[in-house]
Amino acid sequence: KVPPIDAQAEDWFLEARALEDPEIAVEDRDYKKIVDLTRQAAERLHWKAMLNLASLYLEGRDPLHGEEEAVQLVEKAMRLGIPAAYDRMGTYYANSTGVNSDITRAYAFWQKAAQMGNPQAMAFLADKLNVGPASEGAGYWSNIPIATKMLECAFGQGYGPAAFDLHYLYVSPRAANGKINGSRNAETKNRALKVLHEGVK
Repeated sequence: KVPPIDAQAEDWFLEARALEDPEIAVEDRDYKKIVDLTRQAAERLHWKAMLNLASLYLEGRDPLHGEEEAVQLVEKAMRLGIPAAYDRMGTYYANSTGVNSDITRAYAFWQKAAQMGNPQAMAFLADKLNVGPASEGAGYWSNIPIATKMLECAFGQGYGPAAFDLHYLYVSPRAANGKINGSRNAETKNRALKVLHEGVK
């Protein structure tokens, strides 16, 4: 659940995104205008613009703003209850971006984002829980039922990358500890193939 987006802010946001079209070479993009439009939208609490502006600051697209301002923007989005902001803050703590590195805090933010329904955080955590029995830490980390539910939820929201990991869980039935406890058959292969096709869409 995210707050409603102001119509004018959405127009500015979309205009800024159009100026960053992948068809436009990076050196030909008007980053001053992109930053200005994104900032205008962010000031009206357009949550996607807030997160994009934080990224623009980190990329050095606005010389007056950097990591500190990026963190402040993400914190503001978190106060608005934006799941993606919690996911982003987890990444900041994992990568020491504007904050001191703290992987425990990073995972706490990712968990909060996942609980709030953020598909990227769910897919990331599901990947960490999808540990085979021969892998280091399998007995501690592995939780195939939860990984499957997280991937299904992320995939159900239209997050295509979740389909790739989910198809592995569908094609070979596995126990909670990651051990394969069933054989591949026409039904499991069809289920895996279907999720891959949907992921491509």
